[in-house]
Amino acid sequence: DPSSRYMKVTAWNPAEIGDMCLPPCHGDFQCFVEEVNGEQLLSLHMNQRSCDLFLGVPFNIASYGFLCHQLAHITNMVAKDLVITLNDVHVYEKHFEAVDTQLARTPGFLPRIAINPSIMEIDDFRKHHLKIVDYDPQAKIPAVLL
Repeated sequence: DPSSRYMKVTAWNPAEIGDMCLPPCHGDFQCFVEEVNGEQLLSLHMNQRSCDLFLGVPFNIASYGFLCHQLAHITNMVAKDLVITLNDVHVYEKHFEAVDTQLARTPGFLPRIAINPSIMEIDDFRKHHLKIVDYDPQAKIPAVLL
């Protein structure tokens, strides 16, 4: 039921928390569907319990952005919004210089996502089925992994 408010997926498995080096930083996501002018639009809202703003959050934004597009694609919808709630947001002291470098940069144009149209099952996706189009990355910013 695309209009259900119960489409929620959790990354938490309490029975396995003791086996993990740390609990997942991204806790759950929920999808929302709305119809506008006869077109179904899919939005995805993700909750993140702990947020390494420099290293982790950009990866999570990209990952969940791809997921939103993949889910919209296989359900014949259009990806609309990615909403992320960030809790315990932090920048590690070892990353301050790298963050200063990033903040001094001028953002470029946003790329687009292209999806292989023949893939219609979520489990069939492989990385080569997704393409980033018009991506013009800036130079790497070195940072210490924690």
